[in-house]
Amino acid sequence: MRGSSQGGTMAFEDEKDPYCTSDRFAAKNGMKVVELGEDSATATMTIDESFLNGIGIPMGGCYFTLGDYSFGAACHYIKNEIVTLNSQIDFIASAQLGDTVYARCHCVSATRRTMRYEVEMTDQNGKLLALMHVTGYRKGHKK
Repeated sequence: MRGSSQGGTMAFEDEKDPYCTSDRFAAKNGMKVVELGEDSATATMTIDESFLNGIGIPMGGCYFTLGDYSFGAACHYIKNEIVTLNSQIDFIASAQLGDTVYARCHCVSATRRTMRYEVEMTDQNGKLLALMHVTGYRKGHKK
């Protein structure tokens, strides 16, 4: 991965990285990893009409997917094969059409096999939209 290192994080700049190019669902929905760090990642998406539900606000599943994508990026960065055991999301507020949503994921605890991550989702103004808690299981170390 190429990026500019800043205090343990990297601005994610390599569009050819397999994590970005192989996640077709995230790509189809305009989700991008914009920052990686040790046990952390930030991913973004911009709310367009395809994200809106029947009452005109973003479907909860788009937040869940973005949070899961940032969790996967954080795990990819440390080269561990980690799968989700459990995820829980709390919806706080709603983004609006045209807003950019940021999912900032970081590890809060880890053992040899399990780890707990938190994902905070905000809009471009820093308004809290959702909080997600992910428990992961470490299957092994990628080569």
